[in-house]
Amino acid sequence: MAHQAHNIPWGLLASNLEWKAPTPWNNFATNLYPRMKPNQAKDLTHFVSAFVETLDEHSACERKKYPKHYDIPEPSDVILDDAIVRKISPTVRRWRSNWPKTETCPSGTCKKVEVVRGPRWTSVYDECKCVPIPQEERVMSAFLQDPHVEIDWRYSGDDSNKEAILNLRFVLTLLLYGEMEPILRVCAHPGNHLKFWRLGTYFEGPINLGWEKMCRQMLSVYICLNIAYCFPETWDPASGRTEEKDYRNAKFYQKTLIESGARSWDLRTYPHLQFFGMQSCERAEENTGKGEHWLLDEEFNKAKRECLRKYGWLDRWKKDNLAGPYGRVPIREFLRVWRPGGLWYAPSFSEVDEVRSILCSMGLPAELALEIMKFADYKSPKGKLDPPHDPLHPMNREALGQYLKYCWKTLVLCYTMATEIGMDPLDRMNPDHRDHSCLNWKNLVGDAIVDLFGHHKDRRDGHWSESLTYDVDKLPRIWYKKDTVSDDDTPTGWRGPFTTFV
Repeated sequence: MAHQAHNIPWGLLASNLEWKAPTPWNNFATNLYPRMKPNQAKDLTHFVSAFVETLDEHSACERKKYPKHYDIPEPSDVILDDAIVRKISPTVRRWRSNWPKTETCPSGTCKKVEVVRGPRWTSVYDECKCVPIPQEERVMSAFLQDPHVEIDWRYSGDDSNKEAILNLRFVLTLLLYGEMEPILRVCAHPGNHLKFWRLGTYFEGPINLGWEKMCRQMLSVYICLNIAYCFPETWDPASGRTEEKDYRNAKFYQKTLIESGARSWDLRTYPHLQFFGMQSCERAEENTGKGEHWLLDEEFNKAKRECLRKYGWLDRWKKDNLAGPYGRVPIREFLRVWRPGGLWYAPSFSEVDEVRSILCSMGLPAELALEIMKFADYKSPKGKLDPPHDPLHPMNREALGQYLKYCWKTLVLCYTMATEIGMDPLDRMNPDHRDHSCLNWKNLVGDAIVDLFGHHKDRRDGHWSESLTYDVDKLPRIWYKKDTVSDDDTPTGWRGPFTTFV
């Protein structure tokens, strides 16, 4: 059963999707696509509303676990106590060790280590041995750093915001650990900048720096796996799963896997890295090099489109029709592209234990057996899945259930934080007094649906690698206007107060 199935109508969303194999219509990208049923817009609107209402109810229950009111903390008040510091320090040390050379560790004396990430990409990181969370970063004043909004790091290289971003990372870490009370204490101070850091204005782009990106990633993974579960014919051999009809071959799964579970430099992806076991995955375009795989060679794709147009059977293709690298090759080939060295095989936990047992039964000491296995690169996969790379495998059901529960819990905490800082998640305020910086969760859920299951022509204004944007005058076809759909079916708040969606 899908997670939260008693509250969220997963079957309603799934009933409006159908499996489509590669064709010229979908740019040869296998995926679940909208069926274009007459009541599709109404059904999906109901799904979005039910999803957000369930979040709202669970958030209200979560908030009741803590005091109704918090006094405004003094600048010297400790926010991160000793117990929390001990709990989150391993993760803090992990992301501090990935700091670029423009930043410094607390002591400023850590050794710089050069790491080659690809043929054209070398990074320099700190080999951090400092105390991960010094005392001065545990108090309220550290969470009141003013962001310098005039700075654009992408061009100036200015590091004026490093202190403010540091404490944003602490907030993200607390969310990942489910530590809500220190966040609520920060929210109680009118000088916190969590509203601003929902997006931020620089570094990696507007939707990549702030905590909203965590919400988007959690939503994508959560919806992706729950919907995949609703199509047993793509994961259960007894229901018709085949080598070709495999949910892992689809665009929605491959996109989720890479964008949410294969970015080791981003602390917001840590839970997904751990679950999917994709820590060794790097930027595919850097791993493979230009031209080594047609899937990532845009010049090849461009030439292919020109050739197809020349022979006249795909003359309607345009440059911006490229669906991206997802759903265009089977999962085995896809993982070879995205994993360094083209690695595919990863032994399961049980296989690793069996090999260790065999070596030890031959009289070898356990230490020597482990060294032999290390030399052969035969070690347990760095993930929760056994067997690996197949989260819907029946043997992974327990791990999948725990992971979906964790994703949902984190979404609830993000929703609770947004409510606490006055960003009305349901956009219930009077339009004349609406704070347009609010986090509209109907938008987030709808964006996730369109991004996972929409047609590539509708998803973006330009190339597939650009940020998630929509043409406000052209509705994604997963939501579309039909005579059978009345204005009463418009999902209120979707895409903001000025956009009619259906």
